[in-house]
Amino acid sequence: MSRKKKLRLTPSWLPVIRDHLVEDGRQRAAKAVERAIGERRKGPLLVWRGKRVTYPQLAGVVTSLGEKVKAARRITPHSLRRSFATEARRRKVPDREIMASGGWSTREMLDRYDMNRLAVTNEASRTVAESLRR
Repeated sequence: MSRKKKLRLTPSWLPVIRDHLVEDGRQRAAKAVERAIGERRKGPLLVWRGKRVTYPQLAGVVTSLGEKVKAARRITPHSLRRSFATEARRRKVPDREIMASGGWSTREMLDRYDMNRLAVTNEASRTVAESLRR
């Protein structure tokens, strides 16, 4: 049985995070991320009291922040991962670079995370619903 590869967010992600926040008009948030990382270039991206932030801690914070800002959809670390893949592809970042940053080993997995690629018109559902009305 193979063991799942854990994605390690390191300070090397800072440019991607900062650019995304700045483009969304969130300069204060971008500066806060920069301050949190400081001069570190290795180790975990997110630390609290000198220790790596755990997934359950991160999930709780991300989800509660989404609720606090009344986001239209529930936000989780996993939804942010999907958003990363989708946005990177939209910006024409080469797949191999996205895969390396996101820890995906195949393009098929990257395709599953790219929400634009998964966007469908629901034509099948509409066709079946229409046929049931007759």
